[in-house]
Amino acid sequence: MYGRYIERFKDEPGAEEKAARLRRRLRNAPLAILLCLDHKMMRNIAGRERIEWVMATQSIAAAAENMWLAARSMGLDAMWIAAPLAIGDYMRDGLGLDGSLEPQILMAFGHRLNDPEPKRELGWRELTIFIE
Repeated sequence: MYGRYIERFKDEPGAEEKAARLRRRLRNAPLAILLCLDHKMMRNIAGRERIEWVMATQSIAAAAENMWLAARSMGLDAMWIAAPLAIGDYMRDGLGLDGSLEPQILMAFGHRLNDPEPKRELGWRELTIFIE
């Protein structure tokens, strides 16, 4: 995955550093779970393909958030990794998974080795649009 990540993001500054950090985190995590959308399980309704796909991806995101919250409630750390969005085909093929599976989210669980640098996050006022 390391090499494929670098290949995919080679033009972005810091791609090798990000790939190395991802590899280190995954190697140190006692558990990693790859959440996939299964196209065989999706409803096949003519004219609603995009809607069904979006609803399926939202369901996976909700499941991932529930997993994250459950881990935190048990005193574990959890990390939501979006790499499958960029190199999902490689991950699926490398793991020998069925072609109907579309990797969406990689979750890693365990205990932090160190405290990350705080990130500036947008507040709800910056993320909310009010219509009067």
